[in-house]
Amino acid sequence: MTPTTAAAMSSVPRDQAGVGSAVLNSMRQVGGSLGIAVTGAIVAHVTSTSLAAGDSRPEAFVHGFQRGLEIAALIALAGAVVAVGAFGLLRDAFNAAMDAVPQGVDQAQVRAFLSEQAGVSAVHHLHIWSLGAGEIAMTAHLVRPGDSDHDPFIDRIVHELDHRFGINHPTLQIERGGACEHDRHDRAPHGETR
Repeated sequence: MTPTTAAAMSSVPRDQAGVGSAVLNSMRQVGGSLGIAVTGAIVAHVTSTSLAAGDSRPEAFVHGFQRGLEIAALIALAGAVVAVGAFGLLRDAFNAAMDAVPQGVDQAQVRAFLSEQAGVSAVHHLHIWSLGAGEIAMTAHLVRPGDSDHDPFIDRIVHELDHRFGINHPTLQIERGGACEHDRHDRAPHGETR
């Protein structure tokens, strides 16, 4: 990663792949424009220097053009380094698009935490994904036959999910039976036709 790109990306939180992507795209466009301007200035300078040294116009232009191509190759190499640095952002954006569990959140630990709560006999349909900008969402179905303390239970779980795992947008569905009614239909929302 070039020093300029590294400096720009260090100020963008890793979970904001969209912002990081926009920054890299803007830097690419500015870099391309500057590269064209620098290459043109080099071609013009070398051409005029060659003309002053007595070269013919075609020879002077070819000499300047060769120098410009050398500089353009260096600029392309710098672009390749930036592209390699952008791979991590591309991976994060892909994971967000595919509803992957965000880095730093262990789905098995979240499932274990929910399963250990008083009165919870089962946890299913657990999904965790990034909303970007440090926001993490989660949905889960908790089977809890006895639910006399519903609101305090939900408040405590929501607080603990944020405190322990950084999950700040949880949605919990409490069920009293052993299975989701919608899983008994011909086509479950997360599966194939049975």
